[in-house]
Amino acid sequence: MQTKRMKRQLSAACHYSYTRLALNYYMYYETSLEDSLLDNRLEPLNAAFHGLLRGFLDGTCPEDALEELRNQVAAEMETATAYTDAFQAYEYVLNRLEGRFAPQPVGNMAGEDHDEAMTERIMGYITDSQDAMTVNERIRSVLGQLPVRLTRNKFFSLVEEGLSVYRGSTRESLDDMFYILRSEALLYVPADMVTGYEELHSILEELRTADYRSMTPESYRHLTDEMKRAGHMLMDDTAELMLLMELVNDLYVLFISRDSAMMEVSEEQCLNRILSGILSLFEAGTDAPIPDGITGLLDRLEGRQEAYFEQWMEDGLSSGELRDIKGQEGEASKLYKVEMLLSGSSFMSLVSAGQESGELVDQAMLSAAASRFFEEFSSAFEGQPRVLVRAVMAKVLSSLPVFFQSLDEVREYIRNSLESCTDYMEKAITMKLITDMMEQDDLDPDDIF
Repeated sequence: MQTKRMKRQLSAACHYSYTRLALNYYMYYETSLEDSLLDNRLEPLNAAFHGLLRGFLDGTCPEDALEELRNQVAAEMETATAYTDAFQAYEYVLNRLEGRFAPQPVGNMAGEDHDEAMTERIMGYITDSQDAMTVNERIRSVLGQLPVRLTRNKFFSLVEEGLSVYRGSTRESLDDMFYILRSEALLYVPADMVTGYEELHSILEELRTADYRSMTPESYRHLTDEMKRAGHMLMDDTAELMLLMELVNDLYVLFISRDSAMMEVSEEQCLNRILSGILSLFEAGTDAPIPDGITGLLDRLEGRQEAYFEQWMEDGLSSGELRDIKGQEGEASKLYKVEMLLSGSSFMSLVSAGQESGELVDQAMLSAAASRFFEEFSSAFEGQPRVLVRAVMAKVLSSLPVFFQSLDEVREYIRNSLESCTDYMEKAITMKLITDMMEQDDLDPDDIF
């Protein structure tokens, strides 16, 4: 790849990140005036970012400190994600108990005729779209809600079928898939899920130790209320961490690319005045309003972020070019990091995977990896409540690539799932949840059912 093109890409990235950083930092402060932006647990990360930004504006911003902060934010997000995965599993459990305490209209739920009618309703939702990606996404969503009555061996067989698409792909892509599956199966547990997360940990412990067979209406209502409270806490946490990571990423891009970019003095002065002005407000800690002089500077940035993004995308690297510069030195190393920092995933690793990550997956490698996952799964859920095991199975199946070979196979799976479930209230809840999904997709259930 030509050095000239690399420098052009680095320059475009610098302009884009500089502008986005100024706009997002302004918004970051505005958010802090409305809410407590970061709680005490995350405040050190916030303070560390302000310190690094001050260093950048003063001409000193060590890369190792940026990397360390980025890793810390990523670690906090991994913990928040682990809690989210766990609460989603227990949400599935509580949803299936809803019929005991908030009865649903079930009508005539018995018999093959009703199961067939439900199957066709669900298939109508899945096939309403002509877009293959949408159909597959709906199949996965439905799998996450259907009753699960699978033996462990049948479950493992379906997982193997879903993983079969990774034969011939890279080991890195297979490892990424198993990371997702282990997370969905609650097998990935961060080193410390307690310190700073005491409230969430307490709620999760209540859910783990609850007696789901003999649950009282009072216990059910308490747990559902606690689940909602945990959901709000996690939603706030993840939103704040996402915004903070975007700020860190943009500052990192500036550290890497500023020397490669030509920028008008007046433009850089404008951006630095916004950044230093907002930083001073954070450092003062008085929750003072943003001065009009800083707000007025935003007009100069109107349309620039979009224009710079178009420049960045216009000459973007293909996947093949990205693989070619991976592991190289000099400008290529800088550009690879910038590509990762500005990728669709704010938490993308900047470390180049080893050569083994490019190794192609064969059946032996796939079978060995699957066996390790199955052993870990079996060990983790030995003696656990059946309702929780079913919830985790549903989460795992809905995370796999679609493993059905035809719509007829989808229909058969749905029908078998319903026929094997003798809990009429669970079937009613299933249809309620799928109807909710349809409404979220702006579909009228009457038009399909």
